[in-house]
Amino acid sequence: LSIYDGPFSQTAKRLKLFSVSSLGATVALCPFIFLLDAGISNGMRGGLAVAAVATSGSSTALVQWCLGSYVRKITIPDLSSSSSSSDSSTAVVTRSTPVSFETLSFWGGKRITTVKVSDLEPSSAPFSTIRIRAGQSSTVRDGRGRVLSEGNQLKKRFYLHSELAEEE
Repeated sequence: LSIYDGPFSQTAKRLKLFSVSSLGATVALCPFIFLLDAGISNGMRGGLAVAAVATSGSSTALVQWCLGSYVRKITIPDLSSSSSSSDSSTAVVTRSTPVSFETLSFWGGKRITTVKVSDLEPSSAPFSTIRIRAGQSSTVRDGRGRVLSEGNQLKKRFYLHSELAEEE
């Protein structure tokens, strides 16, 4: 059961893919700086290559930092199995109900973090509106369902559009 869809999901994914692709292209094309005859010393060419990679790398890091917590979708997994009702839209969500947050990995793939509602709290960190409480566990899976982390290791904060998120 989907309970939230981020309005800029596709834009965030495209931006992350473009950023990582441009970093890869910069790294791949930097050796050509040394092959072209431009009338500058090798030291200057090396400085130019380092500047290009540093600029592209820092912009990719900034995009990752800003969009790493962006929630594309929130779902309630297996709601029908935990509810006695055959209509999952009328099922009651309690504090012990698990919810799954879909965010993006560094490469733009799905990263799904599942945590109980009671383990969430408001966050005041930049680019986040809620976070997993300290010491609480979560399960992080990739888009294919493989477990990336269990316990309290990865993804701790999430960004939801406050105008779309309903207060409890």
